[in-house]
Amino acid sequence: MNAAPEIGANAVARQAVVYPRSRMSTTLVAALLAGFGLLAVLGVSYAFYLVGRAEDRDRATTAAPPEREPEPERPAHRTAEASDHEHRVARDRRRPLPPRRPQR
Repeated sequence: MNAAPEIGANAVARQAVVYPRSRMSTTLVAALLAGFGLLAVLGVSYAFYLVGRAEDRDRATTAAPPEREPEPERPAHRTAEASDHEHRVARDRRRPLPPRRPQR
């Protein structure tokens, strides 16, 4: 006999659908998904790292090292006049200072 009540002449008895129960907890599933996601991100990052190292290695073998410019000769010691002139030039080049607060 059918336990479901019939509503009409053509009514079909519905049976409950039983889904197979998973043996993993929600926390375990979340932890596994997070772990797989982390591994995927690390794998892609490592692949880009390896590609970058290979490109750097190729550039280093094909490009000639840049020639260094000779350093200008400096005098053995500076005079007080030259030092004062350099400081004055630096002060003239700097951006203007903001206005000072009024003193009380």
